[in-house]
Amino acid sequence: TPTMPTLTGADSRVAQDTLETLSRSEGLNLVIQVEEENSESVNEGYVTRTDPAAGSELSERSEERRVGK
Repeated sequence: TPTMPTLTGADSRVAQDTLETLSRSEGLNLVIQVEEENSESVNEGYVTRTDPAAGSELSERSEERRVGK
């Protein structure tokens, strides 16, 4: 079973590509949403967190959120 990769601190574009590739290669049809939030510890344009968290199992039609500013 594929799991959510660690994307916290990654460039937002790289994270998007990573999730799209994972979705295609595993046939998951993931729904990827991006939400912006302020962070004092992560620069703008980088991932502050994901939902589900890194290491969580992913399944078809899972909804992944990358959150960053």
